[in-house]
Amino acid sequence: MPSNAPYTDWIHECDLKSVALSSTAALDARVKRTHPGALREILATNLRRIRADKELSQDALADLCGIDRSYLSGVERGLRNVSIDNLERLAAGLRLEPWQLIRRPDGGR
Repeated sequence: MPSNAPYTDWIHECDLKSVALSSTAALDARVKRTHPGALREILATNLRRIRADKELSQDALADLCGIDRSYLSGVERGLRNVSIDNLERLAAGLRLEPWQLIRRPDGGR
Protein backbone atom coordinates (compact mmCIF):
# COMPACT_ATOMS: atom_id res chain seq x y z
CA MET A 1 0.00 0.00 0.00
CA PRO A 2 2.23 2.79 -1.18
CA SER A 3 -0.56 5.40 -0.98
CA ASN A 4 -0.83 4.85 2.78
CA ALA A 5 2.88 5.40 3.50
CA PRO A 6 2.79 9.24 3.75
CA TYR A 7 -0.19 9.04 6.11
CA THR A 8 1.60 6.51 8.33
CA ASP A 9 4.73 8.67 8.39
CA TRP A 10 2.64 11.69 9.37
CA ILE A 11 0.97 9.79 12.24
CA HIS A 12 4.35 8.71 13.62
CA GLU A 13 5.69 12.25 13.29
CA CYS A 14 2.70 13.60 15.26
CA ASP A 15 3.20 10.97 17.96
CA LEU A 16 6.83 11.96 18.32
CA LYS A 17 5.96 15.65 18.51
CA SER A 18 3.37 15.05 21.24
CA VAL A 19 5.92 13.09 23.28
CA ALA A 20 8.50 15.83 22.81
CA LEU A 21 6.00 18.56 23.74
CA SER A 22 4.76 16.78 26.84
CA SER A 23 8.34 16.30 28.06
CA THR A 24 9.07 19.97 27.45
CA ALA A 25 5.87 21.04 29.24
CA ALA A 26 6.82 18.98 32.29
CA LEU A 27 10.26 20.61 32.35
CA ASP A 28 8.72 24.10 32.03
CA ALA A 29 6.39 23.37 34.95
CA ARG A 30 9.37 22.51 37.14
CA VAL A 31 11.33 25.58 36.09
CA LYS A 32 8.47 28.02 36.73
CA ARG A 33 8.08 27.12 40.40
CA THR A 34 9.01 29.84 42.81
CA HIS A 35 12.05 29.44 44.99
CA PRO A 36 11.33 29.58 48.69
CA GLY A 37 12.52 32.67 50.44
CA ALA A 38 13.31 33.38 54.06
CA LEU A 39 9.84 34.75 54.77
CA ARG A 40 8.22 31.51 53.60
CA GLU A 41 10.36 29.56 56.08
CA ILE A 42 9.53 32.01 58.87
CA LEU A 43 5.82 31.55 58.17
CA ALA A 44 6.21 27.76 58.13
CA THR A 45 8.09 27.73 61.44
CA ASN A 46 5.70 30.14 63.16
CA LEU A 47 2.62 28.33 61.89
CA ARG A 48 3.85 24.92 63.10
CA ARG A 49 4.87 26.33 66.49
CA ILE A 50 1.67 28.28 67.10
CA ARG A 51 -0.56 25.40 65.97
CA ALA A 52 1.27 23.05 68.33
CA ASP A 53 1.06 25.59 71.21
CA LYS A 54 -2.70 25.77 70.69
CA GLU A 55 -2.83 21.95 70.57
CA LEU A 56 -4.54 21.94 67.16
CA SER A 57 -4.12 19.20 64.59
CA GLN A 58 -3.61 20.15 60.97
CA ASP A 59 -7.15 18.89 60.28
CA ALA A 60 -8.63 21.05 63.03
CA LEU A 61 -6.76 24.19 61.95
CA ALA A 62 -7.58 23.63 58.28
CA ASP A 63 -11.25 23.34 59.23
CA LEU A 64 -11.10 26.56 61.28
CA CYS A 65 -9.42 28.38 58.38
CA GLY A 66 -11.58 26.96 55.61
CA ILE A 67 -8.60 25.56 53.73
CA ASP A 68 -7.54 22.06 52.70
CA ARG A 69 -5.38 20.09 55.13
CA SER A 70 -2.89 19.15 52.42
CA TYR A 71 -2.47 22.85 51.56
CA LEU A 72 -1.84 23.61 55.24
CA SER A 73 0.72 20.81 55.37
CA GLY A 74 2.52 22.33 52.37
CA VAL A 75 2.56 25.74 54.05
CA GLU A 76 4.01 24.25 57.23
CA ARG A 77 6.76 22.57 55.21
CA GLY A 78 7.57 25.79 53.32
CA LEU A 79 6.43 24.36 49.99
CA ARG A 80 3.52 26.70 49.28
CA ASN A 81 3.67 30.33 48.24
CA VAL A 82 0.87 31.70 50.42
CA SER A 83 -1.38 34.46 49.14
CA ILE A 84 -2.31 37.40 51.35
CA ASP A 85 -5.89 36.08 51.47
CA ASN A 86 -4.72 32.71 52.78
CA LEU A 87 -2.39 34.39 55.26
CA GLU A 88 -5.45 36.23 56.58
CA ARG A 89 -7.43 32.96 56.78
CA LEU A 90 -4.63 31.25 58.70
CA ALA A 91 -4.34 34.16 61.12
CA ALA A 92 -8.11 34.27 61.68
CA GLY A 93 -8.19 30.54 62.38
CA LEU A 94 -5.45 30.99 64.99
CA ARG A 95 -7.05 34.21 66.34
CA LEU A 96 -3.98 36.26 65.49
CA GLU A 97 -3.10 39.24 63.37
CA PRO A 98 -1.50 38.23 60.03
CA TRP A 99 1.77 40.02 60.84
CA GLN A 100 2.24 37.70 63.82
CA LEU A 101 2.64 34.75 61.46
CA ILE A 102 5.42 36.39 59.45
CA ARG A 103 7.33 38.01 62.31
CA ARG A 104 10.86 36.74 62.78
CA PRO A 105 11.15 34.64 65.97
CA ASP A 106 13.68 37.05 67.52
CA GLY A 107 11.41 40.00 66.70
CA GLY A 108 14.22 41.47 64.60
CA ARG A 109 14.36 42.32 60.95
